[in-house]
Amino acid sequence: MKKILASTLLALATVLAMAQAPTVTTDTRFARGATMAFGRATFSSNGSAISERGFCWSSETKEPTINDNVTKTVLSNNGLIFWMKNLQPATKYYARAYAKAADGSVGYGDAIKIVTLPKGTITWSYDNGGAEDANTRINNAVGSCVDYWNDLTSISDLYLNVHYGASTPTADCSYGGWM
Repeated sequence: MKKILASTLLALATVLAMAQAPTVTTDTRFARGATMAFGRATFSSNGSAISERGFCWSSETKEPTINDNVTKTVLSNNGLIFWMKNLQPATKYYARAYAKAADGSVGYGDAIKIVTLPKGTITWSYDNGGAEDANTRINNAVGSCVDYWNDLTSISDLYLNVHYGASTPTADCSYGGWM
């Protein structure tokens, strides 16, 4: 019985020793804005199930780890896109994909340098030309849109005038900042 147990333990140890951390390839292409960046990667389990995958980043070290900043937030568009949020505008970061195996081992891809854009300074006003519920929806929509543009671009000194008339059946806008 002891020989069977010893043989089983030896076989198990051999299998565990053969299992490797996942292989990770960070895609060198990325998208970035002022306060966020987006990255892609490919992952191979190498015989051990992947329990977690994501991106890690740092503004202080060229080889970030999961002990630095981490995101597991993904968007799906022809594959997984990892969304790094709450970055500082006009800052240099190093980011790389990682995968953690079920046994706790971690594989990392190569690091890429990402420099965030200066934050945009788009401002806006709305004349509140509709009913209260329409005005609330328009204010919320334009506010959210401008926030995204400021977080994703470095467009500066653009001022948008938003107008609404309940009797106008269409939406109009211009390149000069009038909607």
